[in-house]
Amino acid sequence: MSCFSRVLAAAVLAAGCAAPAWAQTLTLQQQLMNYCNVLASSQGLQGDSRKSYLTACMNGQNPTAATANKPLSPQQQRANDCDAQANTQRLGGEARRTFMKSCLRM
Repeated sequence: MSCFSRVLAAAVLAAGCAAPAWAQTLTLQQQLMNYCNVLASSQGLQGDSRKSYLTACMNGQNPTAATANKPLSPQQQRANDCDAQANTQRLGGEARRTFMKSCLRM
């Protein structure tokens, strides 16, 4: 193998191992999309409600306002009520976990 072939092989190998710098950084738009996706996923949004949420978020609008008109499910309402009761009783730690578990089963 000639010297030129060895240098070329080493350059090809090195280029294949190292990712270009531009591939490692996200643009501001990509960062915003990732952020909005994380928020939408944390709220369990799917379908049309997820699309409208992401559109509002990407346009810089308050994304919670986009879903504020959506009524709470009975389970979500129950969780909010139990949480409010636990806050009123100033429960924390294991006592709060035990209370929430029993409250949500009712």
